[in-house]
Amino acid sequence: MINCKQLYKEFLLENTLTPEQLPYSVYSAVIEMHNKEVMRLIVEENRSYDMGFHLGDIKAVEVPRKIRISKNGEYYSSVNWKATEQAKETLIKEGKLPYKAIKNEKGEIIGDNGGVRYIVYNISDTSVNFTWNRYRQINPFNQKENFVLKKIRHYHFKFTELNIEILNAFKNNNNISYTKLAL
Repeated sequence: MINCKQLYKEFLLENTLTPEQLPYSVYSAVIEMHNKEVMRLIVEENRSYDMGFHLGDIKAVEVPRKIRISKNGEYYSSVNWKATEQAKETLIKEGKLPYKAIKNEKGEIIGDNGGVRYIVYNISDTSVNFTWNRYRQINPFNQKENFVLKKIRHYHFKFTELNIEILNAFKNNNNISYTKLAL
């Protein structure tokens, strides 16, 4: 895997620079500012980021959320961990006992502590995530051809949970609509 320090060393060699002329701290700060601005444009302005060199683009998309019904008839989907932690803290501050399941040796739930349930689920119709469009139209001589990366399964991006959380929070707080992506 390539990291920022390796790219920094290669950049110095390619541009015949010394670490004194371009300290790593400056190089790293520029990269960080660039990445934050790219994320801001994707999240806040619903723009896509073209990575150049026929590598495709990154953008935010809305995907239908899978909402299920539990055995006791309650709707649930993925857990909103931030809201769940806040709900638990609120219960504790109010002097209430948070719910805890009691399990046997096999891991089966056999009862509970009588506490208040506090798990908060994401129940909106859609969730927002990032997608990498690996296919790009190239037009070298006004010919429309699809460019496909060879051995494409070897390439991937891992977006951090924090970026995805920021993206969903921005969508919910600003009533923005991203490109819909069907499953």
